Amino acid sequence: MRFLYPLGFLGLIGIPVLVLIYIIKNRYTEKIIASTYIWTMSERFLKRRVPISKIANIISLILQILAVIFISFAITQPVIVTPGAAHSYCFVVDASGSMNITQNGKTRFDIAKDRIAEMIDDAKNGSDFTLICMGGSDQMYEYIVDKKTAKQKLSEFTVGYESPDAANAIRLAQSKFNDNPSMLTYFFTDKDYNQANNVTIVNVAKDVDNYAIKDIAYELLGSRLKITGTAVSYLGESDVTVEVYFDGESEAYDSVSVTADGDGTDFEFVCDKASFGFFTVALADKDALLLDNEVVVYDVAYQNISDVLLVSESPFFLRAALASVGVNKVEFITPDEYEGNTGYGLYIFDTFMPEKLPEDGAVWFIDPKSTLAGTNFSFQGEVEPRAAARYSTSTETTVMTLLDGIVDATDKVNANKTFSVNSYDKCRINGEYYELAYCDNNPILFVCTNTYGNREAVFAFDIHNAQLALSVDLSILVKNLINFSFPTMITDTNYFCGDTVTINVIASCTDIRIELPSGAEDGLIPSGTVCEYKLPEVGVYKFVLVMSDKSERSINVFASLPEEERLPFMTGSAFSITGTPQNELTDGITDTLLYILIILAVLAVADYGLYCYEQYQLR
Repeated sequence: MRFLYPLGFLGLIGIPVLVLIYIIKNRYTEKIIASTYIWTMSERFLKRRVPISKIANIISLILQILAVIFISFAITQPVIVTPGAAHSYCFVVDASGSMNITQNGKTRFDIAKDRIAEMIDDAKNGSDFTLICMGGSDQMYEYIVDKKTAKQKLSEFTVGYESPDAANAIRLAQSKFNDNPSMLTYFFTDKDYNQANNVTIVNVAKDVDNYAIKDIAYELLGSRLKITGTAVSYLGESDVTVEVYFDGESEAYDSVSVTADGDGTDFEFVCDKASFGFFTVALADKDALLLDNEVVVYDVAYQNISDVLLVSESPFFLRAALASVGVNKVEFITPDEYEGNTGYGLYIFDTFMPEKLPEDGAVWFIDPKSTLAGTNFSFQGEVEPRAAARYSTSTETTVMTLLDGIVDATDKVNANKTFSVNSYDKCRINGEYYELAYCDNNPILFVCTNTYGNREAVFAFDIHNAQLALSVDLSILVKNLINFSFPTMITDTNYFCGDTVTINVIASCTDIRIELPSGAEDGLIPSGTVCEYKLPEVGVYKFVLVMSDKSERSINVFASLPEEERLPFMTGSAFSITGTPQNELTDGITDTLLYILIILAVLAVADYGLYCYEQYQLR
């Protein structure tokens, strides 16, 4: 037997104190009572023997002494040591995406944790436990002796969605085995491993149905949208229903029924949709893994374009050009209605100059007739043209991109393409700019960056009176300038969990807030022109870019469960620990505190019973 807290024996000092109290205790007290009461009591005593004896007092003293002894033992917490009866355990739990599969109402991950908790309970006291989570919360706790603490730490493990690399878990388990070759290592997973040296593989997988959809793609065919994809049933053929929803509608736009198998069955939707914000393709049939039952697809171009404010007296040509390239989020107001409005991604001022330059978005100026602080140009007067306006034939990448579809600088036939203007504004440009068109060697169509870091486009002529307004070139220019004004924040909106998203940081962005599918939030501090973020969960992410004026721009992406994590049964290559195992066990410990408390309770009841008997006899 071993005592965990030997100082508890100091409590035995209470025994002589108790004996001393017993010796000096005055058993009688003087009371003034009526004589009739004495006669009444004497009659009762004549009928029975004297109730109180010295033996009863001695028994009570003995019980109290025993209580003091056992209280002292309880404080010292004696334990019974059994040499070579306890083990060191290392539990590794797989937290990969496939562990989200449900079996009998529980996920495989929860089943694995329950099995580990049972082994902890059944282990000999004195054993120690090391816990390693492979993926998910990716945590490790070492050499926990207290079972309650071990189970509490185990409950903190959370399942993930990726395909984690087993190498790190093997490395951690190997280091524990190197420290103690007698350690027993268990790996709880839903995969079979071809090789597992010095590790006991506990496979928690059972037969379950799992369907999935994958390879979702779309194509715009004029006023129609074609959506294609593949439905998969991993446990043989199964009839499934696939539905498509648009822009968060609760009612399915269309559905198709297919017979899916392990190789996948293709399906197709043809919808009367010329444009969309996002659509969801989902399985109507529920199975053991809901994480692969839907895919959400966002239109990159639609999301990259913010709201547009068009300030004009006659917006017909511009509104038509914007609509022709799919820009539908346009608000139109007259110059008289403009009051320094904010919150737009693009401001178009048509033959009107505001008093203050907007700080939170790109700006287009059409026929500016004055100079505005903060812009990169200054107005120097209106000029009658001496010749037709010409597009630039520069081979600079930015110029060629902005004039793509209008001018091919390498094509001698249209390299000198012209258009007429009635007049133009002569502008002095203060910084770096890209000239797209010129007249009399003066730039009349150019792009630059203003003092707020936002992109700026200038049509230094009235497009309503120019040949350009009736030309298809206006729509092409608008499309290219839209792409220039709204630099693509994210080039793709569909990923797999574990992939890294590259975010192009736009000018004046001060903070990036990320809303995860689980509802948690994360953040990035913009540094440089791009930021990267690894997607840890399955579902829709919302990236919110906060600008210097506190306005926000947001874009959504969707992360799917990796395809290799959708299989109900998988095989791993190896999960092995090298070395020669030993069998040096640690001491087992049996805690006697519970037994001591039971004895204390018995002593207390006995002493109280003796006291009650004494009081009864005195009545």
